[in-house]
This record gives sequence, structure tokens and C-alpha cells, in this order.
Amino acid sequence: MKDRIKKIIQFIINPHFLLCFGIAWLITNGWSYILLSIGTYCGIEWMIALASGYLAFLWLPISPEKVVTIAISIVLLRWLFPNDKKTLGMLKHMKDKLRNKSAINKEFYNLIRDIVSSEEYRTMKNNQHHVKSNVYNHSVKVAYLCYKHHKRFGTKIDLQEFIRGALLHEYYLYDWHDRKPEHRYHGFMHPKRALKNALQKYPDLTEMEKDMIVRHMFPLTVIPPKTKAGWIICFYDKVAAISDYLGKNRWKLKKEKYDNKNRRIVFARNI
Repeated sequence: MKDRIKKIIQFIINPHFLLCFGIAWLITNGWSYILLSIGTYCGIEWMIALASGYLAFLWLPISPEKVVTIAISIVLLRWLFPNDKKTLGMLKHMKDKLRNKSAINKEFYNLIRDIVSSEEYRTMKNNQHHVKSNVYNHSVKVAYLCYKHHKRFGTKIDLQEFIRGALLHEYYLYDWHDRKPEHRYHGFMHPKRALKNALQKYPDLTEMEKDMIVRHMFPLTVIPPKTKAGWIICFYDKVAAISDYLGKNRWKLKKEKYDNKNRRIVFARNI
């Protein structure tokens, strides 16, 4: 995080970029100040009215000229300083990271698509989980955390199995807040119920996936995981649960925007 902030600051304070940004600012903003000054000095009312109206628009926090200013700055930087390899290299690095995020997004969608698109799995949206979340969002969140772990640490765990085990770890298919006798001792019993349902739907579950599902509540359930993936989901299930209680829905899927158009997941915050 510190390195990322450092690189952004280095890019912004670069003299070449500052010069280009200054020119871009004059194009999108500066003319209105100049026009207002001339209009005020010469008493030309239409200049004052035009400049004042535009300046009032500039003070809006989401006015598009801010994006336009940055875009013009980058175009000028490439045009005026084509040999500034360091600055242009930093710009290319930022662009590549954005493209990589999009590629990650699509890969994650392809891994979870078959499961999350099933009607039975979608019923989990109706089951409350950890106060400010539902079972569906919690399960996708845990799967995404496992996915990011796999990408970051390069573990030898099979990615497809890893994600499927994470998606199915809460596949018990009921709302444990309902006061029913069969929902007693939910914290202790739901891993076995989730495994039973998962095996009915996906009888080809591997031993690793079974371990992830049935041991994810350790240490609440006494027997610890047998596999590395089981320990990892134990950790990320707790991380996701804490964020659920705090109402942190960074990984929450936006309504139905992942189905057809772009064949990818669209998150409330970029991945």
C-alpha cells in the first residue's frame, strides 16, 4: 500500500506531468478565471455571467471537467515528452494493473458461474447471515478471498476445487434465525448439513472440498481441518464474518449485472 501511494505521488509531482497538468487546467478551468478578470475589469456583463456560471459548475464535487483535465494531461504528456520513459512507464504500469483487475474479474466469474447461477444457490440470498449480510453474499465473499489468496501466494491447491469448496461451505439452505427445533445448535451442526446438501447436488466433491465445508467452523467444531485449504477457509470465513458484522460489503455483488452482457462479475468496489 505504501509503495502504491509513493508511486502515485512520484507520478503527480513529476515536473513534466505538472507542466502538462497546468496546460490542461488552463484549457478546462483557467480560461474562466481569465474571462472573469477581463469582464470585471472592463465591465462586460456577458463575460462575467458566463465565467461565473462555469466557475459555479466547477465547484461541484463530481463535475466531469476533473476527469477531462487528467485525460488532457496524459495526452499532452505523451505528445510533448515521448522520451520520458520513466513517467510513461509508470503510466503504462497503472494501465496494465487496471486491465489485470478486469481479467481477474472475468476469471473469478468463470470459476463461480455454474454454482451461483443455479436457482437453489440463489435462494441463499433470502437467508440472513451475520446481521448485515446474507448467506449468498457471505459465501461469494469467502470464495473471493480464497481466490485472491491463491493468486497472491501461488499455492499449489487446485483453484477450481478451492473456489467450489468455499462457495459451498454454507450450503445448508435455511435461515437459522427461524426458531425451529431442527435449527438448534446451528453453529455446531450446519457444516455437516451443508456437506450433506452439497453432496446431493455435487456428488463428485473431492476430499479437500469436503474438508473445507465440514471443518470451516473450527475451533467452534472441535475437530481441526485436515487440509491446507481447510485451514485457509477457516481463516477467511472469520475475516468475512467480521466484515459482515461491520457492514463492509466491498465484495457484495451488484444486482444481476454479472449474467449476460459482459460475462463477468461487477462488484460494488473494483477487485
